[in-house]
Amino acid sequence: SAVSVKMAVSFQTSMLTLQTQAGASGAEVKKMSAAVLDLAGPVATAPEALATSLYHIESVGLRGAKALDVLRIAAEGAHVGNADLEQTTNALTAAVASGIPGVQNMGQAMGALNSIVGAGDMKMQDLNEALGSGLLVVVKGFGLSLTDVGAALATFGDNNIRGANAATMLRMAVQAMAKPVVGGESALKKLGITAGELANDMTTGGLNKALVDLQTHLVNSGIKANEMGAVLTAAFGKKAGPGLMVLEGQMARFETKLADIKGAGNNFGADWQLWLGTVTARWDTLKASLEAIGIKIGTALLPYVTTLMTKLSGMVDWVTKNSTMLGEMAVAVFAVGVAIKAVTVVTAAWNAVMDANPISIVIVALAALVAGAIYAYNNFKTFRDIMNTVWADIKIGVNFLVVWFTKSAMTVLVDRKS
Repeated sequence: SAVSVKMAVSFQTSMLTLQTQAGASGAEVKKMSAAVLDLAGPVATAPEALATSLYHIESVGLRGAKALDVLRIAAEGAHVGNADLEQTTNALTAAVASGIPGVQNMGQAMGALNSIVGAGDMKMQDLNEALGSGLLVVVKGFGLSLTDVGAALATFGDNNIRGANAATMLRMAVQAMAKPVVGGESALKKLGITAGELANDMTTGGLNKALVDLQTHLVNSGIKANEMGAVLTAAFGKKAGPGLMVLEGQMARFETKLADIKGAGNNFGADWQLWLGTVTARWDTLKASLEAIGIKIGTALLPYVTTLMTKLSGMVDWVTKNSTMLGEMAVAVFAVGVAIKAVTVVTAAWNAVMDANPISIVIVALAALVAGAIYAYNNFKTFRDIMNTVWADIKIGVNFLVVWFTKSAMTVLVDRKS
């Protein structure tokens, strides 16, 4: 049907971006198209939405079974977290591309991402903006895991700091703990922190170990809560100080979120099965399956549609190339129609004109014949070419017609007079 063909064309266009913009081969696109259609029903997601997300996955260099695995997990995660699929895919691919610890298992990584959003006051778009800033690539080099990052971002989210701003604050804090700013050594020394101590903490135990170590030194040094901001700024600089102040000032919140994210990440498979049991899941599965079937039908019809369009294009080309001739033909046809109508009118008026003055018929007829020929010669190239080519024959014919017409008219006149 027309609807199936339209769906197939739209899906084909979305999948083509894998080849034209993501670097996939034509053979891979064909293979992946079939795989995406087969995946739609099981993950209860429209094929075109899957194709759009697959583009992002292939764009980061993932191919074949690996790409489909990420796509499947992203679709499941979007449903479990009630989030947009494309945003969920972007967050997951950012985690995968970074190679940060905690991403080796796709299900665990997706569970962590969903739990990060759920643990803090944020949405998946906020997390996508944070991870899209290159945060994970930077902090993984200092020993942080995806869980560390998630707990920090969730803590920032509770404090109305989200997206790229949250990513910047965390990156500055981590870099400053690894290598304090110039002039900060003396402030750290007063806290009893040795050079490289916090960097070693992150390498061996992640962000939490470094924050706990710093917290211990702050408490042992007798630093009061209202003095913490000034001390941290002096030790780590104006850019890193604010982020560390939030994390150190709310350590209990940070550690709670750390535990929540770890637990939720391991439960993703169970959460997906729970979602599959809902009425929403059954409805979405039905819709996605029917769309996939419709696209398959439309795809089977596409060769016939292509053949028809090719023939129609040929017709359009012919008409375009012969537009001048067709225009003259159209005018000629119109002229014939007018002439036929005119003959009808003239026939009706013939007797009246004859009664009035038969000589007038000869004059009017000849004048109309000459006027028509002049108009056609001046306005129609085809008529003009014909006239120029066969003018000698036309003159003979015209002389014959004039003589015949005159004799006939005079005969009529004599008959009328008698």
